[in-house]
Amino acid sequence: MEQPQEIGSIAKQSRDFQISSEFFWQFSQSPTVDTKYGFYKPSSVFNFDQVPLPFICEGDKRTVDNKGAERVWVRQPRSGYEKRQCTLHLTLCADSQALQPKPIIIFRGAGTMIMNSSETSDWDPRVSVLFQANAWVDGHTAINIAKLYLQDPVFQQDRAESRLFLCDNLDAHQNSDFCSSMEKLGKLMYFPPNVTDMIQPIDAGAGRMMKYHVALQLDKELENPAFLSKWTDGKFSARERRILITKWVGNAFDEIIKLGRVHRYFEKTGCLLRIDGQPNRINIQGLPEYRFEPQPKFIINLSSEDDVSGSESSFTDDESNFSEGDDSDVELVQGNSFPLTATPAEEKSVIILKLNEEPWLRGIMCPDRATVHGHEVPQDCIVVLIKEILDPQESLGTDNFGEQIGIGSYSYFKKSQVKILK
Repeated sequence: MEQPQEIGSIAKQSRDFQISSEFFWQFSQSPTVDTKYGFYKPSSVFNFDQVPLPFICEGDKRTVDNKGAERVWVRQPRSGYEKRQCTLHLTLCADSQALQPKPIIIFRGAGTMIMNSSETSDWDPRVSVLFQANAWVDGHTAINIAKLYLQDPVFQQDRAESRLFLCDNLDAHQNSDFCSSMEKLGKLMYFPPNVTDMIQPIDAGAGRMMKYHVALQLDKELENPAFLSKWTDGKFSARERRILITKWVGNAFDEIIKLGRVHRYFEKTGCLLRIDGQPNRINIQGLPEYRFEPQPKFIINLSSEDDVSGSESSFTDDESNFSEGDDSDVELVQGNSFPLTATPAEEKSVIILKLNEEPWLRGIMCPDRATVHGHEVPQDCIVVLIKEILDPQESLGTDNFGEQIGIGSYSYFKKSQVKILK
């Protein structure tokens, strides 16, 4: 009877992740900024979460000695070091090559006197430190985290693109004051409930890797005889433990960044769905070979006389201020021949004609694309990235999520409607 339960569990996981995949697909349906990932480039996508951190990050607590030893002495520092000493607030950017936000360590206690003491000068400058009575992230601590974000060099850079912060449904993350503070930095988007263990990048290995590399830092320290002697005597003060943890976290975070694989935590959880027709590298634990294919047909099909307002497209534009444009400078290539040998690098500008042959849309031709979000493009059609709407009176309708279709949408059109601009 165990096997049916296991199959049922896998089926539920698959169903839950399908819901989350559609959730991520929806947030990418916006005016295109990046030709691979849509509105939010990898450098604009962040995930933050908390990781409990003990002083001793040892999972199996094994003692190693030479084979054949008749007696093995094991001496541990005083009990309690294996319990949570602090909470690590980890924030990761989906772009492995981008500058990453500082880790934030939340220690236990009020910290009023400590923050005004000389101890702060001994903390590692690569991390930020906060205090909370129980080393938790409550509403007040979350607001202080937002303040630290505003001081972080990553978020002080001038940029035109909007940022997206992915997080779970922790009460502190939904605190109204925290949300107001985060509005200055970007948009908060909460994961659907009950699936964060599958779709949150930090839960997909980043948090575990941080604890692993912190443990490696302890192993290196134990090679120092003076440290080893103090370790076996269990004589580390709270001040010394705080200083050591900041240094270990700083070194561990650097090691993770050097690996250059932060983006994989986002890819494997479906947080970086591609829009260019290339396969998504989703690899969910417990769901081998999972593939997400959106069921709705996010395309515009103008091959019939049907009302355009009922069409669907792959992307949305929640802005209604489309450029009306001016078709007075439009020069069309004469003839109906279509250069199928064009490449995306050439960025052939085109104009889309309505059925009455009046100019309707401007865009960039994408002849190499054979599919639009998993759907095959008919041979008599060509994919175009919409850049401008020349006739705002002609509605493009709404997509499956009820959002307005517009600039930034990838759609395919009849080749007879697509004319190349000189």
